[in-house]
Amino acid sequence: MAYHGFGKIKAMSMAVLFLALAFAVACGAAATATPAAKAPAAPKAPEAAAPAAPAAAPAATPIPAARPTPIPAAKPAVARLVVAIPPLAHDTNIPWFTSGSGLTQFRPMMEQLIGSNIRTNAYEPTLLATKWEMAPGAKQWTFELRQGVNFHFGYGPFTAKDVEHSWQMITQKESIQTHAGFWLQTVERVEAVGDQKVVFHLKRPETELAYFASEQTGWPMLSKEQWDKEGKAGVDKRPAFTGPYHFKERRLGESLLYEREEKHWRHQGDFKEIQLRWPPEDATRQAMLLANEAHIVFISRDLQESAVARGMKVARSAQPALKTVLILGGMYFSDPTKLDAQAPLVNKKVREAVNRAVNRDELNKVIFKGSGEPMLVTGYHPTLGVWKPEWETRFKEGYSYNPAKAKALLSEAGYPNGFKVKLILAPVSGLPEVNDITEAISLYLQAVGISTEIVQVEFNKLRDMYRGKEHQGNMFVFRASMVPTFDRFPLFFYSGKGGIVHAFIHPFMDERWDKFQKSVDPAERTKLLTEIGDFILDEYTIVPLFWIPIEATVNPKVVGEYLFPGPFFGNQTHWELVKAAK
Repeated sequence: MAYHGFGKIKAMSMAVLFLALAFAVACGAAATATPAAKAPAAPKAPEAAAPAAPAAAPAATPIPAARPTPIPAAKPAVARLVVAIPPLAHDTNIPWFTSGSGLTQFRPMMEQLIGSNIRTNAYEPTLLATKWEMAPGAKQWTFELRQGVNFHFGYGPFTAKDVEHSWQMITQKESIQTHAGFWLQTVERVEAVGDQKVVFHLKRPETELAYFASEQTGWPMLSKEQWDKEGKAGVDKRPAFTGPYHFKERRLGESLLYEREEKHWRHQGDFKEIQLRWPPEDATRQAMLLANEAHIVFISRDLQESAVARGMKVARSAQPALKTVLILGGMYFSDPTKLDAQAPLVNKKVREAVNRAVNRDELNKVIFKGSGEPMLVTGYHPTLGVWKPEWETRFKEGYSYNPAKAKALLSEAGYPNGFKVKLILAPVSGLPEVNDITEAISLYLQAVGISTEIVQVEFNKLRDMYRGKEHQGNMFVFRASMVPTFDRFPLFFYSGKGGIVHAFIHPFMDERWDKFQKSVDPAERTKLLTEIGDFILDEYTIVPLFWIPIEATVNPKVVGEYLFPGPFFGNQTHWELVKAAK
């Protein structure tokens, strides 16, 4: 349905932005139909860049002593901790029936092979694997498994057979898990060597398997015994995992209830129960917090300010968590059957104009209260291992806010009176500000002569559109986790298996990514990723916005401490570790 008006944006916080943009729109030329621009020639490949220092390959790791934390002597203020988040993309008990971000709903119950440090993301042997090692040539990985870990509901001990079963579940035809393609394309077979050792035999070299097996991505270990006894119906009714909380009750479209494992091998939660709820409106989640109907909520920073004024506190992720972008739909250069060569956005000058039209500093100040870090090259950050300092200068020169330049570029591209575009608005977990960003960008584009229509859809529909390469002529605000570049690149920029959003797919990037996947040389891999970064920046493939932290608003009378990393796939995580206020 069409989305009308700005009722969801608070007038006080958005006044400066909207007044300025409304004036610009009033003064600008009206958007009218224009002749189609000619399709540009294929972009030139950037020059090769000097490789950055390669990251060390994961090595065998020592076994820490398992020391379950005791249940606190002091009684928490409530027995049930209630967490309210934006709606889930998939409301399901079956882990492979949701995307990576949808694994949020399983986090308190599930465990993965490799743990990751909350503050640094360093791999730690704190979960189900005590050691892991990559063989020379990177085509075989061996994991030693922890003994004494049991599945919920009496489904027996965790063993190598469960790892093999979990791989089969994520790679089956029904699976829509974000990393299903990686596991299917990379792993030839999983071999159980006794109960406590498992070997992954790979189809191709892969030096980063530890990352995909870690809690950063969220591949859950599932019970083979439950599957053998009850099949999918049993999992759907009451899924069994190994985490600190077990499944208790799901109310479709409303909530999910977890109950504490009283003698868990790793951690004993402070709260007897945790309930996850997902009301769709920010204002509803804020009202729940203020009425003590929820104790941790994820709301826009605009509403967060008023909640803090009434005694609530803010818990910020330990690391930057998300990247936010505006995707320019239909850039399917690798797939001529899907590319509309006459579409305005196919023209590089138009893509530059859109980037020049967006006032990132104003967006950050008004919507994110200054907490956003400008993203220069989508998916690349100085802390993620591949970075060129010169990108900072090139971004300032090529992407700075300049509406006059944007209008001139549109005229040069054959659109002196602009063109029409739809902005698809789909609320998504982890980014409650998506409505505000979309509305603001609509005004920015109108200010340079691009006529916009905001169309609101369910996230599932948006997901079907970008996975099916059916986004010609549209734009949409999107968010993804801040994860290593080698993981996020294919999400946006790869046309082959493993590519999902298809924000901008091109033979140049496909060719380099194919080489990257076959290489085990750290220097060559860094060089290839750097060349891709140059291309992303130079060709205006996307509209990069910000790296932002995840912020939770909490009731300090109930929540004593909420520490969570942020960039872990799913973002809103680690509720099982919340410490009760005493």
